[in-house]
This record gives sequence, structure tokens and C-alpha cells, in this order.
Amino acid sequence: MNPSKVIASIFFFTLILFGSTMLSAQVTMQKSGWADALCIKYDQYAKVVEEVPGYRLQIMYSNNREETNAAKAKFYQTFPNIRAYVNYEQPYYKLRVGDFKNKMQLARGMSLIAPIYSGCFTVKDDVKIK
Repeated sequence: MNPSKVIASIFFFTLILFGSTMLSAQVTMQKSGWADALCIKYDQYAKVVEEVPGYRLQIMYSNNREETNAAKAKFYQTFPNIRAYVNYEQPYYKLRVGDFKNKMQLARGMSLIAPIYSGCFTVKDDVKIK
């Protein structure tokens, strides 16, 4: 093979390699109109819908309604800013607490509640967003 062709091939290959690198480095991000529109739609949706899929912590269950309501009152004494709900699923009354929209909020809530209610566990539930 001719040495000048080898040098030309190497030069051409190098030009393509670095040229494509330089071209990709010049790409800039532009603000997307669809992302802004999606955020606006979600805000409108959140104003209409009161509940979304999320998580709660179940801290107790019992077949005695008064016992469950007493546990709810005791929970509110310790955590007055966290909502508590009593759900009846035959034959048990279940005390579930919190309105955690994502797992990060759930972990934060779990770190507060689990030291006091050691038997608590996570359940998927529709949570209030307001």
C-alpha cells in the first residue's frame, strides 16, 4: 500500500473522529415547551383530583373499633401534624397514617414513626394531596 494513502487514511480517520466529537460538543439544550405544558396540566389535574396513588404506614389493626379509635387518638397526641385513618376491612379495623406521595416521603415518615410503632409496615393506598 502506498505510504501517502496510509497517511491520508489516518488523517481522514482522525478528522472524522475529532470532527464528530466537536460536533457533538456543540449541541445545546433548549427549553422544551412540552415540558412546561405538562407541568401546567399536572397542576390543573392536582386542583381537581383530591387523591393520588401513594403510600401509608399501617401501625395497627384490631377487630375492636374502640381500641382502634383509642390508638388513633394516642397517635395524634404524638404526631399532631400527620393524618390518621381508620379503614374497615372485614373483620379488622386498620389504623393507617400519613399521606406519602413517593418513597422519599415514606422513608422520612418511617424514620419518625417506626421507632415508636415498631410493627408498622408500608401499604399502597390512595393519599390526599391537599
